[in-house]
Amino acid sequence: MIAMVALAAIACSRRTTPASSSDRRTDDIVIVYDNDVHCSVDGYAKIAALKAEKQALTPYVTLISAGDFVQGGSLGAASKGGWIVTIMNAAGYDYVTLGNHEFDYAMPRLKELTSDLSATVLCCNLIDLTAGKRMYKAWEIVDYGGTKVAFIGAATPYSFNSSTPAFFQNEAGEYIYSLCAETYYDMFQNYVNDARNQGADYVVAITHLGDDVDIDPINSQELARQTSGIDVILDGHSHNLVPERKLTAKDGKTVLYTQTGAHFDNMGVLTISPKGKLTLQMIPTAEYTKEDARVRFVTDSLKQVYAAMGARKIGSSEVTLPAKDADGDWLVRNGETALGDFCADAFREELGTDIAEARSARTCPPGKSTTTTSSMSSRSAASAASPR
Repeated sequence: MIAMVALAAIACSRRTTPASSSDRRTDDIVIVYDNDVHCSVDGYAKIAALKAEKQALTPYVTLISAGDFVQGGSLGAASKGGWIVTIMNAAGYDYVTLGNHEFDYAMPRLKELTSDLSATVLCCNLIDLTAGKRMYKAWEIVDYGGTKVAFIGAATPYSFNSSTPAFFQNEAGEYIYSLCAETYYDMFQNYVNDARNQGADYVVAITHLGDDVDIDPINSQELARQTSGIDVILDGHSHNLVPERKLTAKDGKTVLYTQTGAHFDNMGVLTISPKGKLTLQMIPTAEYTKEDARVRFVTDSLKQVYAAMGARKIGSSEVTLPAKDADGDWLVRNGETALGDFCADAFREELGTDIAEARSARTCPPGKSTTTTSSMSSRSAASAASPR
């Protein structure tokens, strides 16, 4: 079944073709983009349809992801990102950059996933220190009928911490990869200069940095301020909805900034007109009704494979293990829960440790615990999961 789905994905990965010259109504350059999809796979049929819709109007259409696509949902976890890559190939992505969660399945798996990905991976700051070179292309120029647009990709340098630091280290605990935190802005400026020197009329940065200046000192807003020559930043990481923001570059020129939010809540469209006008549009995915039938087939086929896997009974609980409250808010991120206790006990049993912790990802109100601890004298998993 999986092989059939993969073949179907390959068959339709280049399913759309530019409109014939007699049908074209514009020579606009259209860049469709997303960020932080996190395995919200139902949006791919829609963004593929949006790309095809734009291709019916102009031959110059490119589809881009600004990272965090292989992690965050069950289809990604069950396949370690492989099924997500299959769907993205079917949707016809042209370029992606790496989000911090692309590293979640460790470096060997990242290399497999990006090798399988039809899109070109752009990431100017991921360096293999052992080999002494970048792992992926830093930038690429696309010639749209004489107008050259350079795309430069970059990941957040904080990926080491937000993923698993050991993934980037050797057995001695020494880092064997670098994300160039110490030289980030100068490095990016050098690549902008290279692209301009190669004739780029526009430079579009595809970044996974985020715009939370109080959290990450190296962020997209500072990237705009510390460099010159970037026209647009298509960003991700902070999950903020930014239809359009105007930033000021080092040379005083305007840099357009945008982010689509997360989980395919929106799809973004950047348009560059023949006269040089740059416009940004945000399309709520729920309001866009068109879908690409073949991408929908690939998606639904993989869901069926996963459903069969999920239908297997591997155990049972006599008590409720809630993750969310009645309002849909995450209990497990705001205090100790039965589910957290169960997971902590499972970690301890599986790893054979004396103590195990299941940590929350958010700060809790004063007086509440954000960590569930399991020790050898703790209750059994079943009794620890009793409702509170």
